[in-house]
Amino acid sequence: MSIKRKIGLFTVLSLVAAIGLLTWQALTPAAAGTTRRETVVTSTEELGTLVVTGSAEISATPNVATIIVGVTALEKTAAEAQERIAADMTKVQQVLNRLAVPERHIQTRNFQVGAEYEYVDGKRNLVGYRASHDLYIKLTDLAAMGKVLDAAVASGATEIRNIQFGLDDDGELLTEALTAAVHDARAKADALAAGAGVRIVRVARITDRSSGGPVIPVERSANFMALAKDVSTSIAVGEIIVSAYVEVEFEFK
Repeated sequence: MSIKRKIGLFTVLSLVAAIGLLTWQALTPAAAGTTRRETVVTSTEELGTLVVTGSAEISATPNVATIIVGVTALEKTAAEAQERIAADMTKVQQVLNRLAVPERHIQTRNFQVGAEYEYVDGKRNLVGYRASHDLYIKLTDLAAMGKVLDAAVASGATEIRNIQFGLDDDGELLTEALTAAVHDARAKADALAAGAGVRIVRVARITDRSSGGPVIPVERSANFMALAKDVSTSIAVGEIIVSAYVEVEFEFK
């Protein structure tokens, strides 16, 4: 075989080998680029839970009061009882109007007429018919409260009860108290976690356990009604407490 033919054959074999190599590289995943390997580590550590309560109280001066003023009468007939309380309640409402209590702050809460019985030797006897009419009154001028009570009794009111002091709008104070209660709960949680050698991670749940708004009830008995006709009534307003209670669940590790 001549030298030229040998060189030509070698060249052809080299080209075939090169093409084969290129084809194998194209079919392997590495040809598409560098392969990225990622290791995902999943933590199996469970978080503990800690539930604590927090509370806060903020004092404030009341600026509103509510009262129930009522008239009641016992007569032989239902019509007579109803007529009696109608006349007495008209006088009470006229006095309230003269004392500049707005009509929107006066609301009927109870009106009823019914038979009244007594039991003697196991027998039921009709005593008469009792009628009652209650007004729910809201006062914003607390300085005039005693004067209003005196005038109501003098005009025919037979009952004054459920005197309660409050705030016309306690939203801002309640928000402040709730914030302070949450801070109180967090301080307790941090102290407990530090003592146990763990660390608070996050807050899982917050529950507001507060109930209702600020109210100071002042009950008035029948003795008060007897004395009020001759003695000027003095009402001490004092302070009310806006309270907030929360339950907070923390997670720690």
